[in-house]
Amino acid sequence: MATAFGLAVGTASAAPHYLSPPSVQIGYADSATPDVAYDLTEWQHMPLGAWRDEQGGEHVSRVYATFDLSGFAGADVLGGSMGIREASAADCTKRAIEVWQTTPVTATPTWHTRPTGLRKLDESRNSDYCPGEFAFNVSAAMAAQGRVTFEIRVPADVEDDPSYGRTLKWLRGVTLTVRYNSAPSILPQYQYNAGFPCDTTAPYRRVGARHGSLQALATDPDEDDSEKLTYEFAVWPLDDPAARLVLTDANGGTTFAGTVNVPDGFLADEGTYSWQVRVSDGVATSAWSTTCSFVVDKTDPQPPTVRSDAPNQFTFDGNGNLDTRGFEYTWGVMPVPGCSYGRHGIVVCPEPFDGPNKVLATTPGGTATVTLTPPHSGFNILKVHAIDESGRSSDTVDFEYEN
Repeated sequence: MATAFGLAVGTASAAPHYLSPPSVQIGYADSATPDVAYDLTEWQHMPLGAWRDEQGGEHVSRVYATFDLSGFAGADVLGGSMGIREASAADCTKRAIEVWQTTPVTATPTWHTRPTGLRKLDESRNSDYCPGEFAFNVSAAMAAQGRVTFEIRVPADVEDDPSYGRTLKWLRGVTLTVRYNSAPSILPQYQYNAGFPCDTTAPYRRVGARHGSLQALATDPDEDDSEKLTYEFAVWPLDDPAARLVLTDANGGTTFAGTVNVPDGFLADEGTYSWQVRVSDGVATSAWSTTCSFVVDKTDPQPPTVRSDAPNQFTFDGNGNLDTRGFEYTWGVMPVPGCSYGRHGIVVCPEPFDGPNKVLATTPGGTATVTLTPPHSGFNILKVHAIDESGRSSDTVDFEYEN
């Protein structure tokens, strides 16, 4: 049943959303001039039902309104509300209005070319307000593709009774408001853990510092949801999917990545873990994302030994510690490895052996030899530490060298 004063027009601040689609045509057909179509014009209210003209001629009119729903392609249309505004009524104690869905039209029909009625959507026999403003539930018609046409009429049993006649306002006399939502989705290229992109195939990346950091970014076609998304991350041991831990970032959006930190106690040293993420706008929830995996490394490599077998030539030795994959060295202060914030607030960490003064060992736990010029004559101190595959470093070894 139609609701008086129930029409809500505009957009909401959170899902679901409300939007008035563009009209294709609004006008009426008149039984007294069956081959003429009357388009809506300014300052001219539209007659509905039976009425008599100034000469006493008898008329019966039906109003037609067609709207373009193509803008909702890909969205989940949740419902629709048609609003009408009356300008006048022949008898305020009588009201009977029906809204039908018909076959779609491209132009206002004549009485002879009226479209076929497909189904009655809603009706109002409420006479509490006069003239009134009403919202009719037309949700059943919202599955239409492209155009949807509505016929507003007085029911057949009283359609010829002038006491039920009325007029509809020319200004916003017939409106359609669609309730809809578009589902968000995860952008796979922005799935990061520990500052590195998602790894989907073995061997999985070993992560040291920030090993509990999971980040992801979503997209949502509905701009109103851009700062109102909830990210849900699930992480579990690769060999025990049932031990699934779910963590939530309820303050996410599409501008900055959703972020959670897995409790350190959940992640065991040398354990392999998988994770997924999904996102919700409060109405629709995306599918779970691509599965990412990583290996946790909580153990620093052992310090290397350093020797010089020739002038200005230095050999770093991992002493067979298979965790050692390379070395970093400096004559000055050992730099502190750092990650930075990239686009959308995603933490991006450098590859363990990117940057100057780093060298790979010939084999895991093996050696690396470099030729260096000391910065000044006399005693110099070369600082060296070992680096493992995850980027973790050992304690620094000081090697005194006389130039």
